[in-house]
Amino acid sequence: MLGVSLPEYGPPHQFKVQLSNLPRELKSNEVLVQVQAAGLNPTDSKLRSGALQQLYPLTLPVILGCDVSGVVRKSGTETHFRVGQRVFGRQTLERVRELGGTYAEFVVLDAKDVCEIPESLSFEEAAAVPFSALSAFAALSVAGEVTYQNSTGGRRAALILGGSGGVGTFAVQIAKHYLRCHTAATCSRKNADLVRSLGADEVLDYEDPDFWDSIERPSLGQGRKGFSVIIDCVGGDDYWQKGQEFLVDTGVYVTLVGPQRYGGGGDSSFSMGSAFNAQIQSGLRKGLGLIGAGKKYTVLTPSMTRSEDLSIIADLLHDQKVRVVIDKVFSMYDVVDAHEHLESHRAVGKCVIQVRKGDPPSVREEDDDPDEDDPNVDLRDFVLDKENMRLVHKSALKTGAPKDDAASRAEALKQQQLDMAARMRTRAPP
Repeated sequence: MLGVSLPEYGPPHQFKVQLSNLPRELKSNEVLVQVQAAGLNPTDSKLRSGALQQLYPLTLPVILGCDVSGVVRKSGTETHFRVGQRVFGRQTLERVRELGGTYAEFVVLDAKDVCEIPESLSFEEAAAVPFSALSAFAALSVAGEVTYQNSTGGRRAALILGGSGGVGTFAVQIAKHYLRCHTAATCSRKNADLVRSLGADEVLDYEDPDFWDSIERPSLGQGRKGFSVIIDCVGGDDYWQKGQEFLVDTGVYVTLVGPQRYGGGGDSSFSMGSAFNAQIQSGLRKGLGLIGAGKKYTVLTPSMTRSEDLSIIADLLHDQKVRVVIDKVFSMYDVVDAHEHLESHRAVGKCVIQVRKGDPPSVREEDDDPDEDDPNVDLRDFVLDKENMRLVHKSALKTGAPKDDAASRAEALKQQQLDMAARMRTRAPP
């Protein structure tokens, strides 16, 4: 299969698109997914750079990627998924280390981390959902203690700091349309209309140094005014110092980032690494009395996200109560540009890597694809059909009338150079 391999830690240009072996055979609780698209997350960037190697050391080379959408090609005996079913889900970091991630044509997933794609969603939209939507859901309902049942009664209100980023766009919609909160959000002036269209009752310009002074404390009944939860997708102790004044007595301040400010008012810097660092720092600073006095300060950690909540999110997407905001879609061959854009911290919504173009072929059609594990198959006899993003035998390219345009000649020359380089590598002494 084709995959984006990371041979060593470093900047984005370390990535190489190359042929890789398929993952191991399925266990009874797993599914093999033919990948159509892979979502980009800041955690991918932190893993690539080596920033998380103390927490999650990788065995290099490795294929990264946590979010995925695609089609089931094989299903374990203890799963309910059928071959050909459109699915989306996530690969945990532990499984990325063991089996590889989603930047590849195929990936083996634990069935509990997979859900059927709502009919209205494209593969690119579905791939943008799992990590960010589950993080937003957990920040509000698990760490923030705002639940659908509303056991305390009365109104609830949520303030989303960084409402236009990957997590923020989902947090605004889940707070408003699922948890039925009065919802306020911060973003830049240029993204105000977008955030308002997602359901925010109040949109605040974070570039205004006095935006805190313009926030109105919503009335929750029984004389209580303020926010039930504040979701901090931006970071910075100054936000905590200001924000705690706007919480009701039972309110919770949930940070996804910690004391360090990233990317202005966006939330594209949230990652599992930043969450762990924030948790460690908050423990130390609470011990020193620097934070947490009087109000509940909580750090969202990966253990708070639950795969079973993906079915709730899928229902919200199906009912069009939540929609996906995509900033850019990149080809698998543009993964370097994709990571550079991700690290600019200016993405509005999510970025996605398109692994395969168009609709997936039927299972019968796909049976003709080369099996990398077959010893009788020489992958040097196959080339990439970039139009359909699949491997085809060289002989198949010789059928039909030959094309004589400049682009075809350049492509043929490029392929000859790749063939020559492959032969030179196979002949090189060990």
